[in-house]
Amino acid sequence: MKKLLSILIILLLAGCGSKPTEPNRPAVKEPTVEEILTRGWTTFQNFQFTQSIQKFDSVLVREPDNIAANVGKGWSLLLQGSSHSQLILICLEKGITDNTWKLDSQAGIIAVKFNQGKYEEIASLVDLCLKDKADYVFRNQPEIDWHDLLLYKVQSLYFTKKYSLAWTTVRKLTSSYNYIDPQAADTWYVNDISYFSFEAVLSRIIQILSDLYR
Repeated sequence: MKKLLSILIILLLAGCGSKPTEPNRPAVKEPTVEEILTRGWTTFQNFQFTQSIQKFDSVLVREPDNIAANVGKGWSLLLQGSSHSQLILICLEKGITDNTWKLDSQAGIIAVKFNQGKYEEIASLVDLCLKDKADYVFRNQPEIDWHDLLLYKVQSLYFTKKYSLAWTTVRKLTSSYNYIDPQAADTWYVNDISYFSFEAVLSRIIQILSDLYR
């Protein structure tokens, strides 16, 4: 009897020292690529570009050639003011051959090349983009649209001293200055301020349009 009692005590003590079994916890579901992309574009639309870059990068870890993530990262870096222009171009060029992302990619490339000072290339790039859709609007940031592209074209033409072509493009952006005649000095005024040359009045109009559309 004593021997049996001793065995029971040992078993009881052993049981007291063991840890209770924890219930199995459900595994945390990893977000899908599409879910991450949605979050990336949401933060992009809210101008939270650091967060959007992180989201797009997490997609690119899984799918390096994902077009939406590449375009999103390129635009996020661009609007964040990144100086890595070549990286931005590499990202944006991924979408050029894709019908869904083609125009957004082209618009971003125009902005990058303008920032690089490649003004001679801008007019043809803008014409190519707007040929497909004259009333272009960036789907994930509607504040960016055809006005911005034409403004890049106007400024580039002005910087390359193609004033006549710049004036033609200005008139596509606004009818407010239709009274101005490049050949008539008495029409070279804006807001009752006269200018000594057509180049000068054109420069003032471009400045006003830049403040309006950017």
